[in-house]
Amino acid sequence: MSDKIITATAADNQISITFCNLTETCAEALRLHGLKETAAQALCEFLVATALVSSTMKNDTDIVSLVVRSQGPGKGITAMANKKGEIKGYFHEATATAPTIEELLGPGFLTITKDIGLREPYTGTMSLLSGEIAATLTSYFAESEQIPSSCGIGVELEGDKVKAACGFLIQLMPDTDLETVDALERDLARHPEPAELYLQFGTDYRLIISKILPGFEVTILKEEDIRWHCDCSPEKMAKAVIAIGKEGIEELLEEGQDVEVGCAFCNSKYTFTPEDLGELYERSK
Repeated sequence: MSDKIITATAADNQISITFCNLTETCAEALRLHGLKETAAQALCEFLVATALVSSTMKNDTDIVSLVVRSQGPGKGITAMANKKGEIKGYFHEATATAPTIEELLGPGFLTITKDIGLREPYTGTMSLLSGEIAATLTSYFAESEQIPSSCGIGVELEGDKVKAACGFLIQLMPDTDLETVDALERDLARHPEPAELYLQFGTDYRLIISKILPGFEVTILKEEDIRWHCDCSPEKMAKAVIAIGKEGIEELLEEGQDVEVGCAFCNSKYTFTPEDLGELYERSK
């Protein structure tokens, strides 16, 4: 079984809804990062949010990144996804603890950057709403992209096991009639949480979406795979070393020891010998 993103429409295409199941992806993220309790919950919710935003992109080359920078002990979260169904992320301070996500992150900002092949990526930033990632994402679409939206995210953990990590994103098309808006509001006022729906109905995604929108006939448009994927490599890490500049590399060479560079997304380690550093120094020129 693989994780999925399902896109559907309702109300004669006036409503767009995306449902994603990231249970396996989040389990892999927690395995790699060793996160527990509140930090684990926060990263899983953030990966679900990133997957939902990635569903709004059009081309395989499009990339979206979501970054929270905050003042709490957790410092923030970073995640990236593309339209090919690849996603990755990490918690900035993996050992930080707090009773709630709000306390763990504290006041902060969410920045969403979409690289869709234009000269400059599109970037939008808004305040983090009391640690509520779903509410922040809903406000982002309404304020930054002028799209009336509703986002729901549910994560169920049992110890270090991910039982469910799911979410939905509902967006209204332009000129949606008031009758449809009223019916949608009634549905959203009583729908179960996304994780509960997955635990109850498994991978019957049509039924799950119908439960979220019981007042509408739902049409499934597509079902796509999504999975954890980190594209780090020795060459990319070498470029990171080159980026510190000639003076920085000179300081490393003076120490005369191997240098280990880690990938924040997957915790892979890459070792550069003094000989390697010498080659990178020449390239940095």
